[in-house]
Amino acid sequence: MSEKMPMDKKILVSKSISKKYNEKLILDNINFEMFSGEILGLLGPSGIGKTTLLNILVGLEKETSGEIINYHNNKIGYVFQEDRLLNWLTLFENIKLIKEDIDEKIIWENLSLVGLKDYYNYFPKELSGGMRQRGSIARALTFAGDIMLFDEPFKSLDVKLRFELLDLMRKLKEEKNTSILFVTHDIEEALYVCDRILILKGQPANISKEINLTNKRKENKLSLQDEVELKREILDSLYEN
Repeated sequence: MSEKMPMDKKILVSKSISKKYNEKLILDNINFEMFSGEILGLLGPSGIGKTTLLNILVGLEKETSGEIINYHNNKIGYVFQEDRLLNWLTLFENIKLIKEDIDEKIIWENLSLVGLKDYYNYFPKELSGGMRQRGSIARALTFAGDIMLFDEPFKSLDVKLRFELLDLMRKLKEEKNTSILFVTHDIEEALYVCDRILILKGQPANISKEINLTNKRKENKLSLQDEVELKREILDSLYEN
């Protein structure tokens, strides 16, 4: 299990990040801090640049200007929009592939955590969509359990499965102290699971607002009144000029 760190300890910082494609500015001066053991939501409309920002954070793309600060040089696990499991390998083999020298006990622990221990020898085509996404979470967790990026991986699933996987995200936070950056365009998903929400909007995109939910939850739940008021606040922030 990851060493527990206080919730106010910075682990990842985006400092004045900007990104251009062919001289077109996509992301403009993105600043935020991520803390240990939190679920940080990044909420914005489709096509705004959320995936581009995640790719910069994990090193798949290079920022045009600015700096990413990883305070503990943690590896970062990435859960993509699609599961990206290789069809010719079993679930266990898919996970082991990304880290050949891993202690196999860790793979078994992570398969158990996501509820797939009994399916280790199944091929991806034999698994449901929700099970495949659980498998991709186990793979990312095995690669790097301290920081994980979730890029709208549940959007093709039905409502019941989506919320089961959101509960799994919360379980990772509580049992592994995993810090999660969760990208979504769904307000209900963000309100259900996030400790803080960053609103990304505009062309070029920047962070227009931060909403802190930590003091509003009781036993991991928002009151109906708080949920209605927060939805209104988020919608106003997303669509105001």
